[in-house]
Amino acid sequence: PYLDTPVQIKWPNDILVNNRKLGGILTECMFLGSSPERVLIGIGLNINQTTFSAPLKNIATSLAVESESTHSREEVLAEILSQIEHIYTRWLKNDPSLSKDISREIIGYGEWISLSINGTESDKKHKFLGVDKNGCCLLLNDELDVDTFSHEQIRIITDRATVQ
Repeated sequence: PYLDTPVQIKWPNDILVNNRKLGGILTECMFLGSSPERVLIGIGLNINQTTFSAPLKNIATSLAVESESTHSREEVLAEILSQIEHIYTRWLKNDPSLSKDISREIIGYGEWISLSINGTESDKKHKFLGVDKNGCCLLLNDELDVDTFSHEQIRIITDRATVQ
C-alpha cells in the first residue's frame, strides 16, 4: 500500500525496490522432532531515512525515498504484522498456493540463472523453480533433475539482482 513500484525478494533475504535494498528478513525455525515448533522472524526495513553513507549510497533505499513521503513507523509495523498473520494462517492451513505466491516475488523465478554454491560460482545454469513448502530453493539442473538447496548454501545470480 506504500509503493507503486514492485517490491521483490533477492534470495535468500533481501527486500529490493528498483534494484536497491529496502531491507532484509532473517528467519530461524525451532523444531520439536521433525515438526516446526516456532519460527523467529527478524525484519529490518528502511522507512524514513533519506540519506545513506558512501558505501550504501547507490545500493540502499527507503520507503520515504521511493514514495517521496514520510511514513508512520507504527502504521508500517501494523501492516507488516497483518501480512505476517495472513501468511501464517495460510501456512497453518497448508495452502498449496502459498509457496507459489512467494516464489513469484523472488528475483529470478522462472529464469535460467547462475549460482554461487558455498561461495563458489557454478559454471552451469539452473532454472529457478521457486521455493518449496519448507522454504528450500528448487532449481532445475542441466540434466533436468530438481536440486534442492537451503538458504545457507547458495546465492542466486541474475542480471537483475546486482545488489550485494
